[in-house]
Parts: sequence; structure tokens; C-alpha cells
Amino acid sequence: VKFKVKATFSDGQTTEATKDIEIGVRTDDIVAIGWIDPTKVPLSTDGISHSMQQVFPTDGAASMSYVQKALTTLHLGALAVGDAGWVEDDGNIRPLTASERTYILNWMFKFAGNDCSKNRCPPESFSSSAELSRFMTAHRTSYKLFNRFQIKYLTDGGRGGRFKGSPIVIKQETKIGLTNNPITDGEEAGMDGDLNGVYFVENSEIAYLINDGTPRGPLGAAVAAFNTLADPLKWSHIGSRIEFSPTLGTYYQVFTQVYPTYWLFKNLSREAVIEQAPMPIGNFSLTPYPPGPAPHIPPYIR
Repeated sequence: VKFKVKATFSDGQTTEATKDIEIGVRTDDIVAIGWIDPTKVPLSTDGISHSMQQVFPTDGAASMSYVQKALTTLHLGALAVGDAGWVEDDGNIRPLTASERTYILNWMFKFAGNDCSKNRCPPESFSSSAELSRFMTAHRTSYKLFNRFQIKYLTDGGRGGRFKGSPIVIKQETKIGLTNNPITDGEEAGMDGDLNGVYFVENSEIAYLINDGTPRGPLGAAVAAFNTLADPLKWSHIGSRIEFSPTLGTYYQVFTQVYPTYWLFKNLSREAVIEQAPMPIGNFSLTPYPPGPAPHIPPYIR
């Protein structure tokens, strides 16, 4: 911006001076919170035997006895080591049908989701940055993924849409949430993916921050069970990527996996919802991430 000052003195003489001042861009404070909405996970009992519904009841673990919970744990353990059989009441073992595989897979996602009725989902807005920070650290069972990013930068004047120098990071936070075990309701931490927290400036044109995670620990065995149920498809890590660029101007874009649900916040208020895939199987593929490419949906741009 060029400023020009012209002064006229009492004797009529004038003088002037100019000064060029660079004005940079401060982006909005963008947050992407990933969480499983259990109300959006279908659980059809068509073709599902009574015995299976006893082990994997449609209302989750709430109505299960200790014996039922033990049986459910055993069945999931068998799936984790690749055993896709089902023991009938008469003791015979048979392979799981396609509908049974889907039922158990969806059951695991539904009851390990972020149940809003139990205050385990994100709020629609935050009153302050401090409240958002408290949510990130004190309410980790209310999300699977947390990505927050904000920068400020100078541009090259629009010639080629590049950063002038290096952007300055204002906020850079990624976190993996805690999952409530669908059987015991105990809290289990997720695992950082290799790219979690990676900040990168690409060719002086794009600055981005990646949130990348997956289950681990006792629940990590669930991934092995997922893969047994979805065979030959495999589970992909989940996450998001927030991007800023001079070519976007005052806009931003967010890439996400196809699962779970993502709420996007701009300056502490929810601005958009990216719905999870209609079925959890949407996040499985023959070329899972990693090492294959993540199954990103087209970016949300705003």
C-alpha cells in the first residue's frame, strides 16, 4: 500500500512524501474435528440370527451381562486373528455371511462412536480460544481427530500466487482422541499416523497441516478385526489436511477422509459439516492408506 502525505505551509509552499507499506494476510482460525456419529451408522438385523444379536445386541453393551461381554470379547479376538467363523448354538462352525460381516463391522463402529446423548460429541461453537483448548485436552472422548491451523504471510504481489518468504504459524495443533471401548466403555487412546502434525510449505504456494490417526492398544486389535470382516479390503488411517494459499485469497480448503464425520469451524463457530460415508466400509480399499493414497473426498473450499 502506498501512502502519500502532502503538507501546505502558511506561506503557501508545499511538500510531499510517500511511503510503501506491505500489508500481509492473516488467515482465519480453522479447526477440523473428526468424530463418528453413531446415529449415521446403519445396523440392519436382516439375515442376522438371534444368537448373533445376543452377542452383538442392537442396543450395544448397555443390556449385556458379564457373560455376554466375555463372549463378545472372544468373538472379536477371534476376528482379530483372522477367524471369520461363527459358532452356532449346536456347536457347528460356519463362515460368516456377507450380511453378518457388515452387521458386526457396523456394530463396532456404532458403539465406539461419539454418542451425543452421553456428551461425547463436539459442541457447535466455542465461546473462546481457551474453551477450544480445554475441549482439545479435557474432552478427548468427544472426537477421534483434532486439527487446528492458522498462519499469516506476505505475498509476492499476486504474480504467480506465492508466499513472500516463509509464512508465520499462529496456531498449529493436531491431536488424536480417545475411544470408548464398545464392550467395556473404557477409554483407549488412538495412535498418531506417520504424517500427524506434519506442517509443510509446498513450492512457496501452499501451506498445510495434516492430522493422521488410527486405533491402537487393546482397541488396535479392532483394526485387525475390521480387516477380517472387510476382506479383501483393508482399513485406511483417518485424518484431515487444512490448506492455505495466496491463490485462495481469504479462503481455505480442507481435505478429509471419507470417514468419519468432520465438523469445520472458522474462528470458533461451526461453518460446515462433511458427512461420514453412509457405511464404514467406505473407508476400506484394496490400496489402504498407508501405504496407498488416502481416499480423500474433494476439498471443502470456503
